[in-house]
Amino acid sequence: MKKIAIELFGQLRMWDAQNLYKLESFLLENKISVDYFGTFWDDEYTNSYVDKGVFKSFKKLQLLDEPEYHGSDLTKYFLSLQKSIEQRKQYQSESNVEYTFVIHARNDLEYLFAEGSYAKEARETALKNLLKLIEENSDTPCVFLKDEEREDKKRIDDKFIISNVLGANSLIDAYDKLSDFEYHVSLYHAIQLCGCKLIKIPLFFGWEAIRHQIFVKAKFDDGFCAPEIISKSNIRGDVRKYVKTIQDTQTLKDEIIRLDSYRIRN
Repeated sequence: MKKIAIELFGQLRMWDAQNLYKLESFLLENKISVDYFGTFWDDEYTNSYVDKGVFKSFKKLQLLDEPEYHGSDLTKYFLSLQKSIEQRKQYQSESNVEYTFVIHARNDLEYLFAEGSYAKEARETALKNLLKLIEENSDTPCVFLKDEEREDKKRIDDKFIISNVLGANSLIDAYDKLSDFEYHVSLYHAIQLCGCKLIKIPLFFGWEAIRHQIFVKAKFDDGFCAPEIISKSNIRGDVRKYVKTIQDTQTLKDEIIRLDSYRIRN
């Protein structure tokens, strides 16, 4: 049986709403087992789940002090990614474990799998194609991303990354090599700076940020400002920036109702 690593990193959010088990179930059906690793900020929400024992099956878990940084970019994303890779590399060295590929992902994603026999066959074919590409590029650091049409080729989805082990290990240097951490394009630049080959392929599943799904269902538009949420780190009261800090699913839903009521009144 093949084995892969899934590294979840960044701020823990909406853990009660994630469905990572669906991705693992599909992989197990195709004789691929999963080792989990977690790199999260050391905060009250995360510790509440640690205390519940939900991460006991993880091979490694680390809680980091969140940097005092309030800029609107991906600085903390790449710092967390670097620490995540370091943790998994250390585990591999200590345990003499080999992985076929590595997944780096945000933890607040819902994984989407179409129903039906045709969709199942298409998923299995896409997985086989990925494994073939990994084998063909075994000596080259590679990052595999979802094949999707975008007007700017540098704008790539950074929520979920698949790499061969060489590619995953190379990305450890992204935090140190990037001169800036601009949204949407920093991952593209990191892949180039770290000497990785970028390969876009059809993937065997889809994903969506849980927060986005909640917004769509509630028909909520976060593109406005509210004075009542002004803070040291959010001096304009930017709702879009504010809701990204909310970690608990029910709290987010409640805040959407409250903020939408404010927007309607004003």
